[in-house]
Amino acid sequence: MECHLERSREVSIEFKKMNLELNNKYALVCGSTAGIGKATALALAEEGTIVTLIARNEDKLKATLKAVSYTHLRAHET
Repeated sequence: MECHLERSREVSIEFKKMNLELNNKYALVCGSTAGIGKATALALAEEGTIVTLIARNEDKLKATLKAVSYTHLRAHET
């Protein structure tokens, strides 16, 4: 991560993509409908991880599934 402070006092942050070798690995994410849990689930899916989402609210869980491209996330409802 790099952080640059410009004259206008705005902070610019660049994140370097890491190869975490998570393609076709499995992950279980609790609280996957909001906040850090949702961000984690989306980031893992982007890396090619097979993600299982867990949430208390079924409607929010379905909305999270719709928010993710099904080409990046393989999921099923139980």
